[in-house]
Amino acid sequence: MDKNFKNIIINFPLRGEWTILKPPGHHKNAFDFVRTDENRKKYSADRLLNYIFYKIPAENFYCWSKPIFTPIDGVVMQISNDWPCNKSVNFISTIILWFRA
Repeated sequence: MDKNFKNIIINFPLRGEWTILKPPGHHKNAFDFVRTDENRKKYSADRLLNYIFYKIPAENFYCWSKPIFTPIDGVVMQISNDWPCNKSVNFISTIILWFRA
């Protein structure tokens, strides 16, 4: 091993239990982290039919407003706020988003 190599411990930036989604159309290195119910089956309290035929407000998802922690010590060099917020989602809009990525 290179003597100049330094081991770095990277902590997970979320607390509690989360599930990783990797839907089709995502970048090969992209993951979605979502909170699930106690049975690890649902992502929100809304019914599946609402998601398919209507829209679910983003704040109804279990992961909404959960804090994100820094995984390592460091200095923020750049931030971006150019991504639009999805205030609500449904099945069709999610599929379209996956395949546009």
